[in-house]
Amino acid sequence: HSRAVAVSDDGGATWSAVTRDDALIEPICQASLIAATDAGGGEVLLFSNPAHASRRVRMTARLSRDGGATWPAARLLHEGPAAYSSLAVLPGGDIGCLYECGEKDAYERIALARFSLAWLSEGADGAAADTAPPPRPKGAVPLPRLRKLMDTPLRDTSICRGPDGAWYLTGTVEPFWAYNEGIKVWRSKDLAAWEPLGMVWRYGESPWHK
Repeated sequence: HSRAVAVSDDGGATWSAVTRDDALIEPICQASLIAATDAGGGEVLLFSNPAHASRRVRMTARLSRDGGATWPAARLLHEGPAAYSSLAVLPGGDIGCLYECGEKDAYERIALARFSLAWLSEGADGAAADTAPPPRPKGAVPLPRLRKLMDTPLRDTSICRGPDGAWYLTGTVEPFWAYNEGIKVWRSKDLAAWEPLGMVWRYGESPWHK
């Protein structure tokens, strides 16, 4: 399998036809995609997922400098079982990848890989046998303490900052393992108060299964 891709040029109002990106192999699983700024001020895209055609293994981070047209740099973060992941730009400019992983099962623990864009940029395409990210550098800004983001129970969430400076959060609400409405979206200016914007995608007649 490979990742399905659609592109929007108008902030998500309309989308292109869905195509497959053969460089982004995966076993059908959630993935993470964010934009970041490199040391020269250029925008790059970062992508993470279990990079295997049929099994949830080999959590990999990739980098693109041409808007996702090509992915020339990649690093292997975890060789064994791995599943969902979430990328973020950390205070100080490092990249964080929070992901499910384990030795025998992908859901044994949640790990955080912290690395620089320079380290990721030097990774060879395919991430064949890369070592783990380098240790946290001296003087690096520590991660802030975790706090509750909102009171609504959500599953399969994704959050990003929009061109208007606001934060946008998507997710499914209860019941998680039966019929539900689909994927909802909220907007926040301060990551404290959240305004519901409605549905962004509705399920068909079939239940939502893992």
